Amino acid sequence: MRVRLLGLNSRTARTLAALNIPTFVTKCLSLFLCLLLIVPLAAGFKPKWHTLITWEAFDDVNTALKNTGLAFTAEAIEEIIRSNVETDGVNSWGVPNVHFWHAQADSSKHFDDEDFAKSSKGLINLKEAIVVELLGNAPSAGTGTREKLGSALHTIQDFYSHSNRAELDAQKVLVGEQLGETALADPPSGTTCDGDGTKLSGGGLTGLTSGYFKLLTPCKITKDKCRHGAPLLCAGINKDSDSTTKPLLFSHARALARAASVRFVLSILNDPRISGNAKAGKALVSIPPK
Repeated sequence: MRVRLLGLNSRTARTLAALNIPTFVTKCLSLFLCLLLIVPLAAGFKPKWHTLITWEAFDDVNTALKNTGLAFTAEAIEEIIRSNVETDGVNSWGVPNVHFWHAQADSSKHFDDEDFAKSSKGLINLKEAIVVELLGNAPSAGTGTREKLGSALHTIQDFYSHSNRAELDAQKVLVGEQLGETALADPPSGTTCDGDGTKLSGGGLTGLTSGYFKLLTPCKITKDKCRHGAPLLCAGINKDSDSTTKPLLFSHARALARAASVRFVLSILNDPRISGNAKAGKALVSIPPK
């Protein structure tokens, strides 16, 4: 789920112009005001939904771990959620931080721009890094692995809100993704959406695709491809919140994201290198008292 950058209205632009401020400075001020005033509004439910999906997923994880002697503590889950939300370059209120531009521009963290191969390989690498760090028994292993886990869960959840995975599932098209286990292929070239980038067509009806997004031009249409869309500005195929025009698809994407988050977490704890190592498992699920 992504934060959007909107332009200033004409009144604000005229006010800046009347002050005889140089063009470059005006643009910088405009951008700064956008970040302060509009980005949090445009972020809307984004931190909320990542937070809720992750809490729900860990309820399921802890249920699955009931007889193992392990359970994620509330403090550990909160640490994971904080990292999840910050993967968008914002805080829990949706306000941009210093990593905002890089975070929003990296399509591999969000499965944007049909970047399936790089995004899915990144999840495999993150999972391996988590396992290796837990096995290293470093004092910071718990916090470091939970930060990586939060980032991975964000990307997994974005796979379902930014792609057509929910639509394919509704049409009984088998995808069979195993995020964190196997890499996905980038889709072949060809049409995936109609002219305005909001309605699936061509390859988008039978295979994976995702919306194209550029931070400064979120409404730009990439020829024959789907548009991600931006709140208050233009429609797209994203299912980032319940305010979407397709509430049933949003609910379905949310359910798929929750289930995939559970699978990813359990796959780490069930890794043969971790499952028989109580110390490594406890380092991930709980924060030791200071």
